Amino acid sequence: MFGLASQYASNENVSLFVRHIPALAFLPCDNISAVFNELRSNMPSDMPPEVIRRLRNGNVVHSEPLFPPSLWLVTAHVDYLKS
Repeated sequence: MFGLASQYASNENVSLFVRHIPALAFLPCDNISAVFNELRSNMPSDMPPEVIRRLRNGNVVHSEPLFPPSLWLVTAHVDYLKS
């Protein structure tokens, strides 16, 4: 295994952090940025360098995502959130 896959398999802190990211799909669109920033601020110190470089680059540039939330958000499809 290479890169993040080996870290994910061998490091509990890294695997727990990575498993939090898909939960963003269950948030209202307006909350995604704030929760992502909170996740980023709680990133484990032993995160692999390639992830730290992408998430903690020091230059926070908010650009359009490659895949907009409208494609991957599931909140509109979860019945218990509608009530």
